[in-house]
Amino acid sequence: MYMDIEKWVMRSQQIHSKRQLEHFCIEFGKEFGLKNYLLCVFTPTHLQEAELFMVNNYPSEWLTRYFEHSYKHTDPVVMHCLNGITPILWQNTEVICQVKPECDINIMYEAQEFGLQDGITVPLRGMGGEFGLFSYSTDTVIGMDDQMQISSIMLGIVPFLYEAISRIQAKKSGVDIKLTQRELECMKWTAEGKTAWETAQILGVSERTVNFHVNNVIEKMGASNRQHAVAKVLLKGHLLPSI
Repeated sequence: MYMDIEKWVMRSQQIHSKRQLEHFCIEFGKEFGLKNYLLCVFTPTHLQEAELFMVNNYPSEWLTRYFEHSYKHTDPVVMHCLNGITPILWQNTEVICQVKPECDINIMYEAQEFGLQDGITVPLRGMGGEFGLFSYSTDTVIGMDDQMQISSIMLGIVPFLYEAISRIQAKKSGVDIKLTQRELECMKWTAEGKTAWETAQILGVSERTVNFHVNNVIEKMGASNRQHAVAKVLLKGHLLPSI
């Protein structure tokens, strides 16, 4: 199994476009006899909304129904991925619905009408607060041995697929905001609720210098004020907890 993971990791590192990502997902599915795939990432753009990146070959009729009825709010697979980091076997979704009353098991039954009989999903997390999932499904029941092998390999390659998506999105936007070390230091203490004067005392600089760096961040991030800049810096993953 190690060689299988190594092979797919190496292939994932060659992905630089959406088409290459789609081809990768199709080839991975073929190797394990899995017909349908879905790989998606929600990237926070504001506190109230997120941008969706998705590649898939699910039946279009099913996707239309899924989004029109906002199934993502009660989908047991999504509910698991929102709060967990382990793979979810679709055969276990009834158990999830028993402990999470907000889940609707009927979504899984509806999916079967479109040939999505059984599947495996792995949650995806990003450094900037991104959330997503990596799914494969088929029109037959997946055996236990296959479930364990496939889910283990999917779990091993999903961080590399996240990096591939990051490369694709960075290439598409053409924007890579860089903050200096001093700007990050000023924003870190601003995020902790410190005033410009308090931050200046901590860093051993003048209050004017702190305001200069904070204003630079406000401009770079396209923010309207300090609080807005803090939110954007956190959403983009520029500030990470100290360890």
